[in-house]
Amino acid sequence: MSNLRTLPGRRPFLAAAILLVVLALAAQVLPSYYLSRFNFLWIAIISAAGLNLLIGLSGQVSLGQAAFMAIGGYTAAAVHRYLGLDLLVSLPLGAALAAAVGFLIGIPSLRLRGFYLALTTLALHFAAVFAANKFQLLAGGTAATGFSIERAMIGPFRIASDYQWFVLLSFIGLLTLTGFHNLARSKVGRAWTAIRDRDIAASIIGVDVTRYKLLAFVVSSAVAGAAGVLQAYYLGNVAVESFALELAISYVAIIIVGGMGTVAGTVLGAILILQLPFFIQWITSITVGSDASNNFIIFDLQAGAFGVVIVAFLLFEPDGVVGIVNRILAWFRRPSRALPPAQGTTRGDGAVSTGEVR
Repeated sequence: MSNLRTLPGRRPFLAAAILLVVLALAAQVLPSYYLSRFNFLWIAIISAAGLNLLIGLSGQVSLGQAAFMAIGGYTAAAVHRYLGLDLLVSLPLGAALAAAVGFLIGIPSLRLRGFYLALTTLALHFAAVFAANKFQLLAGGTAATGFSIERAMIGPFRIASDYQWFVLLSFIGLLTLTGFHNLARSKVGRAWTAIRDRDIAASIIGVDVTRYKLLAFVVSSAVAGAAGVLQAYYLGNVAVESFALELAISYVAIIIVGGMGTVAGTVLGAILILQLPFFIQWITSITVGSDASNNFIIFDLQAGAFGVVIVAFLLFEPDGVVGIVNRILAWFRRPSRALPPAQGTTRGDGAVSTGEVR
């Protein structure tokens, strides 16, 4: 039953604290450019963890991740613009408002599933984009520039540099991943897994399907809203273009490529999907040069490679990168196939009797 318990004792928290210290020390020698890429990676990991909880654990399809992040981002903008409150207030407010919308969107999931549920969440995305555009126009912003947000304040402390953001996002990211891991191993996580595998059978054995489906949408939406708040403050700006439909698709790609329902899949998928455009750009600059006229070629290659990677994993590796890693580890751990030397007794003629049936 040990695999059904959440992380016991102080060891996981001590390990997370040590990892955070190591990351903070290592980040001191990194240039600002790489720190910025790591910060965007942490934001993606936090948001993808919420979506992986919804799709990977509970089996509910969603294309509304960008919409929930937009709700969190625009909540942060409104709180900062009209109330002058800092990150400690806007972060829970953005998560709470996104959770409330997630609860409303989760109600159709009680009767819809698969393609129809995906269309429902897709409709939420376009509704959120429409509402964001109207809010920008009424509040004096523009569709192109959106709203500017001053650097985040946590009480008297100002989070301004990329290094400070790296420490903050690393702390929140590790906390989110630890919560994801514990939740997956808890009673709630096992209920979500039962609903994902067979919701009718889950209801027969006593799982409250209605309650746990709504809870999955609420928790996932809250995490996405918090990620939207962090992104808005980190960028210092919130605009509709930051929450395009491509963003929602990229998060679905992260959990498909990484591995659904796993913490490692969330991290590995985010690393692969976010670094793929830079890898394509690097390959293109080597082969065809870095001339500005090649920007369209780079963009087309990035979009094509993005689609090829998603389709390839769906067809040939449904378990994602985690499945590949697990098979490699299992290959190294498998016992040797060599037969042990024959053991037996010596017969009177000098031959060795091994007990084999001939």
